[in-house]
Amino acid sequence: MTSQQHYGRDRRGNSNRGSDFRAGPWLSICLVWAAWCSSWNLLHASDAAVSLEHREPRLQVVTAEAIKALQPRLPDAYPSVPGPMIACRAAGRWMPSQLLRQRAKTIEEVYCDQNQCSRDAARAIATFLRYQACAQEDSGASAALKAYYSRVAIKEQLHLAQQGTNLLDQHSESIETLFKQGLGSIDKDPSELLRRKIELEDQRIVARRTDAQLRSALCQLADVDFDLEHTQIESLDVHQQSITCEGLCQIAVQQRLDLRAWECLCNGINDCSAEMFAQTLTPMVGGVTLSLPNLCFLDKLMMRRNSCLTVNVRKEISLAHQQLKRRIERSVHEDCLALQAAYQRIELADQIVHSLERRIDQLAALDAKGESAAIHLFDARGKLAISRSTAVQRRLEARLAEIDVAEEVGGLACRCCENVPWLLTGVETSP
Repeated sequence: MTSQQHYGRDRRGNSNRGSDFRAGPWLSICLVWAAWCSSWNLLHASDAAVSLEHREPRLQVVTAEAIKALQPRLPDAYPSVPGPMIACRAAGRWMPSQLLRQRAKTIEEVYCDQNQCSRDAARAIATFLRYQACAQEDSGASAALKAYYSRVAIKEQLHLAQQGTNLLDQHSESIETLFKQGLGSIDKDPSELLRRKIELEDQRIVARRTDAQLRSALCQLADVDFDLEHTQIESLDVHQQSITCEGLCQIAVQQRLDLRAWECLCNGINDCSAEMFAQTLTPMVGGVTLSLPNLCFLDKLMMRRNSCLTVNVRKEISLAHQQLKRRIERSVHEDCLALQAAYQRIELADQIVHSLERRIDQLAALDAKGESAAIHLFDARGKLAISRSTAVQRRLEARLAEIDVAEEVGGLACRCCENVPWLLTGVETSP
């Protein structure tokens, strides 16, 4: 099954959507692939759709009940594990979303016996929190997808490492035969091949260790445990998409649920709800919580509703909305440019692979004619192994960039659960 693309949220410190949950441990574990890629020097040398429940008008959420209904259909030994299924399960288990929904429920229950004005204000805040919970699910889906495709890349790199080992074995046998025949020379050192095999084995150990970390992360994120050797997973086929950055920005502004949450809150403010909004949603600036000073009971009893408070709280919410909108547009644009650059790097890596393949064909033809090209042929095959390993890394980088874009645009979890293409390209906005 070939996945089509996914949702993005932020990885940069300045690209946080205002939630401290984003920098959780799971994402840091999932991004351990970077350390693996940078240390892979020698290897460089060589379902189901989940039902959605409407909690509020136009508000779609992945419910815990839907996730539980999905789990019994997954056997202990997974014959096939697609990325979107992993992402959907991770979204349903994402703890920050569960905490936000629980707080929304708590607020509604606390004010359920109060007057209508208080109940309406509490309902508006609960709706705000549920929208934020839905937006947070994209972070869970993104973390799971990054871990999943990093494991896919590791599987391909391990396969290339085995091919490199086989190539070294073949060349080692050829050199040993020459030495036995008395045709060896000082520039043909069998021990050099042995050292290269040891280095390859060392890199395989590092890759397997990284895979174990990612496997543990996926188990905690999505409650799915599978090994690479006996499970059918997706391949790391990344096809260049025609990406429109302006179109992606428009889509993000239209469908990001955290942005919609602030819009709904701004529309729901009035003289009745302003004080509850101000006391419940305290902004954080420079690490300092800006809470509203409390009025004593007598002051509240003797004074009329403060319309000035309503105006000021509406301004604060509007400023928060505008700031988030600008950050989303900037982040989507930056991620879009990064993805386009990643696609270009894939093309360059593929060109190197194809060039070396043509060179190997030429050398093989010369060797078949009896010309001494065996050493050059071995060197070319070694360079081809390096270039193929680099190409795998470039595809992984592009896939992670696709996930970043998909998360930042919004709706990643829902698209994965609905089993539809998870990467939007921006052309969807065209008439």
